[in-house]
Amino acid sequence: MEAIMNKQLPTLEERIDFALQPDAAVTSVELAALIEEAEDGIAKAEKKRAIDQTLSLDPAAARQAIADATFAADRLRTLLSKLQARYQQVRDDEERTAWLAELDALKPERDALAEELREVYPDAVTKIVDLFVRIAENDKALSERLQGRPAGVMGRLLSAELHARGLESFSNNMPSLLTAVHLIDLDTGRQIWPPPQPSMAAAFAAIAMPSYGRRFTADWWKDTERRAAAQRVEQQRIADYYARTTKEQEDRENAEARERFLEQQQRLTVNRPPGPPQSG
Repeated sequence: MEAIMNKQLPTLEERIDFALQPDAAVTSVELAALIEEAEDGIAKAEKKRAIDQTLSLDPAAARQAIADATFAADRLRTLLSKLQARYQQVRDDEERTAWLAELDALKPERDALAEELREVYPDAVTKIVDLFVRIAENDKALSERLQGRPAGVMGRLLSAELHARGLESFSNNMPSLLTAVHLIDLDTGRQIWPPPQPSMAAAFAAIAMPSYGRRFTADWWKDTERRAAAQRVEQQRIADYYARTTKEQEDRENAEARERFLEQQQRLTVNRPPGPPQSG
């Protein structure tokens, strides 16, 4: 018991020396406390040196006290600088560790969302594209019916999309989903909807020589012709699709505009007040 009571606690400098060891298990909070103690120690040493300068009874003792206080202040200043650097290092390490832990905490949700995307997106895209195709076909049939409407018939049907969205017409602020929505294949990144327009690169690829080994054989021209023919068919299909959908959209909008005009004229005729009686 007496040995324990006589055991001295480590001094401030000893605790600082320990905290400055590269492998010391010390936190930024503990280092901040040591920095505060070091700053207090410097202030006390400076105060003691100022007091000792006024001593005159024992000049030798005063000089020694001043030297001791100066040494203590300078020593603590050196240690303080190292403590501050150590504090910044430990603080940066703690921030990196905390950031990585937060990032790792998001990984399970990220993985679950990725799995859900792979499960949901392909089927959803297939259903949406199928629906868009059927809406476009129905729009075409409606447009043909409107163009063949008998004289004097005022009835009309909005497109399925306009009806579903409660709109009378599309605009820049409210575009059609069939033209504004872009869907891509999850694995290849290839655009699925709307069908991509042929580019100059595709046209060049249609006539370019194949890059695989058969070009060095006598049959290379057969592959070139086959690829070129397939490219021309695909380009023509895409061009026809865009030409058809554009014309159908224009015809539908023109028919709806004519119908609105006729309805307006009919309302004006019904609401027009009778003219003044003619004198006999």
